[in-house]
Amino acid sequence: MNAPVEIGMLPDASTAEVASATFAIAQIQEARAASTGSGRRVIEVLEERSGLLPDAFTRTLANTFDYQALAMEDLHALAPVFDLLPFGLAFERGCVLFRSPAGGLMLAVSDPFARDLHDWAQAR
Repeated sequence: MNAPVEIGMLPDASTAEVASATFAIAQIQEARAASTGSGRRVIEVLEERSGLLPDAFTRTLANTFDYQALAMEDLHALAPVFDLLPFGLAFERGCVLFRSPAGGLMLAVSDPFARDLHDWAQAR
């Protein structure tokens, strides 16, 4: 598992160090507390507080959850599986189901902190 680093210590997207950076549990808890009652999502607060460029934030967030980080060009290279998860429903839920190059299914999520999304996806 990757070692957490302080938000102020996170590298920008141009360094190799970002490949192993993660957010600490305390950072996520603070972002969750700050988002409560503010009308903002945890992911928005965490991104703002991190000060990271979008690519570095995405990679650090993916590392934290042990997810594969995909850039937009990677997503465009994958085939969406709208017959299993229709576009309208995917849009509503903030996720898209893709067929991986190896033939498996991959679910891309816009917010890994959306607790109901994970439960809903598993039930489908």
